[in-house]
Amino acid sequence: MKEAIIWASPSQLRQLFVMLIVFCNVSNPLALWNCFWKFMSEDVSYKIKEALRLFSYELPKMQLKNYTLIELEKILSNCSTTLSAFDLPTPESSVIPHFQNRLLAEELDYNIVQLEQQYLNLLSTLNVEQKEIHDAVVDSVMTNSGMTQIERQEIAQFAAWILSVGDGSPNCGTTLNSLDEQWIKISSDLLLPNSDDPIKSIILATYEDMSNQYRNINYFKERAIIAPTNDAVAIINEQALELLSGQASTFYSFDSICNSA
Repeated sequence: MKEAIIWASPSQLRQLFVMLIVFCNVSNPLALWNCFWKFMSEDVSYKIKEALRLFSYELPKMQLKNYTLIELEKILSNCSTTLSAFDLPTPESSVIPHFQNRLLAEELDYNIVQLEQQYLNLLSTLNVEQKEIHDAVVDSVMTNSGMTQIERQEIAQFAAWILSVGDGSPNCGTTLNSLDEQWIKISSDLLLPNSDDPIKSIILATYEDMSNQYRNINYFKERAIIAPTNDAVAIINEQALELLSGQASTFYSFDSICNSA
């Protein structure tokens, strides 16, 4: 294959690789794979970037290998054989669906060096009070000082459950129809009962006893409602404020002062 990598395309190299291990009695297919897999994968990375429309995205090495192995497995299946028949690694199918999710891929498409520099630039603009808040938040995150041992265990259990859902490992129930869709059973302690006013139910479940705790800063620091859009945020804020006694006040802020003012 040394000569072929000069003129052959990655697709042709994969075809050649399969022909060699199937028909030419290669003594060590694994060594051949380890030596030439990068050449066979050069178009795979481009195809994934093209499909996701994320051209700056750098596919991790392990994922690139997985996709290349899948392409080889497709060719081998036409020869009525498999990768495992030649003691070659098999693709880890559990990690493939993650990269079919454009939203997740966008979240993973970041430049660590660039983000670090942006963080340092923004950090230098903080005033004294903002810097104190920043340091307190960072310290809490790094040391988990804001959580009890029970809370840490609950978060760890929930994180493990979320990962198991993504891997498809929970017992999700029976097949619904020919599309092979499945239900995921969610623990009752994570659900809210049906209500005519679901937003109010979410607020009351998140901010229990808010009418008595609204002056407690830590009470609000420990709770949050995640909303998908700014419109939803506005609706939630409006309904939450209606649950508080007293008169509402609006405070305005600005990022910079206009010199002409």
